[in-house]
Amino acid sequence: MVHYQKRRGISEVVAVLLMLAIVVTLGVLIYSFASGGMNSLSENYATAMSVKVKAASEKFTVEQVAFAFTGTLSLDGSSTNEVGGASSSIAATLSTTSIDDVVVAYVSAADTGATAPPSVSGISGGGLTWNHRVSTSAETYTEYYVPITLTNSQTSATPSSFQQMVTWDPATYSTYEASDLGNVRFCADSACVSPLYAWLESCTASCGTSATSATAWVNLGSHTIAANGGILTIYMVFEPTATEFDGNYWGEAPSLSPTYAQYDNGANVFAAYFNGNTPTSGFSVYTGLAVVQATGVTGPGATTINAIEISGTTGAHTPSFAFNQALTNTGLITESNFASEDPNDATGANGFMSNPTATFGTMNGISVGEGDGSDYFFMGTDTAGTVDIPIDGSPGGGAPAAGTWLYGSVTYPGTSATSWSAYDSPTLYSPTAGCAACTATDAAAPPITGAANLYLGAIGGSSAVQIYYNFMRARAYPPAGVMPAVALGATSSTTTTFDLEEWYATASSTLTSALITATLSSPDSAATWIAVFGISGANTASPFDPNVSLPATSAATSPSTTMSTSDSSDVLLYACAAGGGSVAPGFTSVYSSAYPPDQNEYVGYEGVSSTQTGLVTSCGTSSYGAEITDAMIASTGGDVYVRNAGNIPTTLVTVYVTDVTSGTFVTQAAISVTVNVGSFAEIPHNSAAFTPSHGHTYSFTVTSSLGNSVIYTMEAT
Repeated sequence: MVHYQKRRGISEVVAVLLMLAIVVTLGVLIYSFASGGMNSLSENYATAMSVKVKAASEKFTVEQVAFAFTGTLSLDGSSTNEVGGASSSIAATLSTTSIDDVVVAYVSAADTGATAPPSVSGISGGGLTWNHRVSTSAETYTEYYVPITLTNSQTSATPSSFQQMVTWDPATYSTYEASDLGNVRFCADSACVSPLYAWLESCTASCGTSATSATAWVNLGSHTIAANGGILTIYMVFEPTATEFDGNYWGEAPSLSPTYAQYDNGANVFAAYFNGNTPTSGFSVYTGLAVVQATGVTGPGATTINAIEISGTTGAHTPSFAFNQALTNTGLITESNFASEDPNDATGANGFMSNPTATFGTMNGISVGEGDGSDYFFMGTDTAGTVDIPIDGSPGGGAPAAGTWLYGSVTYPGTSATSWSAYDSPTLYSPTAGCAACTATDAAAPPITGAANLYLGAIGGSSAVQIYYNFMRARAYPPAGVMPAVALGATSSTTTTFDLEEWYATASSTLTSALITATLSSPDSAATWIAVFGISGANTASPFDPNVSLPATSAATSPSTTMSTSDSSDVLLYACAAGGGSVAPGFTSVYSSAYPPDQNEYVGYEGVSSTQTGLVTSCGTSSYGAEITDAMIASTGGDVYVRNAGNIPTTLVTVYVTDVTSGTFVTQAAISVTVNVGSFAEIPHNSAAFTPSHGHTYSFTVTSSLGNSVIYTMEAT
């Protein structure tokens, strides 16, 4: 018989060892898990306890709520910029002083031709989120111009900032001209993207569309005319007939304006210039003389003008005055319009001095004048205190009557000059109009050739002085003394189309030199401008008056909008891009800027205290334009004043408002207001704007970042 023995899968010893290993492993795992979990739980518990401790240390109270039933709106910072010619964007830098402003941007872009310009694809800057409000339709205008060819036949080029004389017949262009020629501009290009400074000197017989001749001086700026037949083309551009002199690029002699020197821009055109309104602080007079601004003076053509008067008694043969605007010592011509009240004494009219201070014995100079020995004309020099009268006008007869307005001229060829010339005459550029011998050339080197700088001034020959000046100027000496020839071409035209857009953003904090950039959907080909400004006190949640008439736009030959408002405490906004005009009546101007070619900028605002019905606004121009009017409502609600009575700083993060009387929820807002220990802080009413009702009770719940909250209830009275 065979016996079989049972076999075990593993021995008892091995089984015991495996069991022990499993137990140990499970123990380690359990310990590790328990240890880590307990640490995490411990950390979470510690954090929770810390927050609880901090929350327990935080204590704040609402001390008061001040209801704002009507708000106050005000301008808070502004900036503008313009780019003449093609651009793909434009920017302006804005700084504000208030928090929670509504920032407004107006942008006008233009393209040559009749195609609408590119739109603004977006605005960035200041960390703000910008919103498009409205755009006008495009407005097209046609501008006429005359090319002017300047030809220099001399062997040297014209200098930089050369003053070119241009004479034309206004009657020929009367169709395009304003009645006083105020719409004329001289430009480096036919679209007048690059205007040149120009000064209307005189007309025959008067400055208007029927004049047979008009003379202007044009500063060519950086443009020069090469020697030996060099040619430069500039343009006389006619803006809309409603356009006036701007007193910047286009001005006129002081006695031509309705109000003396109203449009005089001579200081922009000439190398040195003064008129009867120039501050006397710019003059130095010799001992015994005085300089004053005289008013009510009978001027040229019996007009009433202001004048610089130099008068008094001093030593004979001395420098009488110097005007302290430094000139480079180069070829120059000075011309003045003056009248002497003592024509029988030698009175210096105008010339060049080597020093800005009228002192005897230390300066050199050359001058023209009248009255020496009762003569009409004399030339004088001063060489370190030695005054000489090399030429006078004895052959020409006696001096003119007291108060006769004359023109004095001195020509100085430059530092290598071996002679200089001068004249006195009742007619500018006609040296012999007063007397045959009232012009001369001194065949001696002028004593000013070695001076570092030159200054306008005069040398007196007699002790008694009383002389009036309408204006005095210095201009560049033309090549070899010959003005480049002028030839006017045929009238042509250009077309430009532009529009206007309004954008806005809410700024929760002040802005410091924030660069606000408007980017165009594609580059435009003409001018672009931007105006940005902040309005403080506006309802940041819903800034604009809800009236259906707003925003109002117009793009037309004579742009005009009609606006009505629904709120009584608005600030009205106004913007217009136009060929001429001004900010609409009643509006405070933010910007009123003349931008060539004819896309002027007019931006303004007006605070009102009652609703508006059918308010008509306009640039006040008969020229083309694009206009936007709008209205912004003031923020109302309650200013909540919170005091920190705890031991740690408090950060307030939310405010809720409930109308207890009506049982309705009003509004809530996320805020970020830090209240330091022991101090107060204000949650301004525009943070959670609403319109409080008189007699209603409102509940304000303010919460902190630690989860604490305070409820304050108050009746709106």
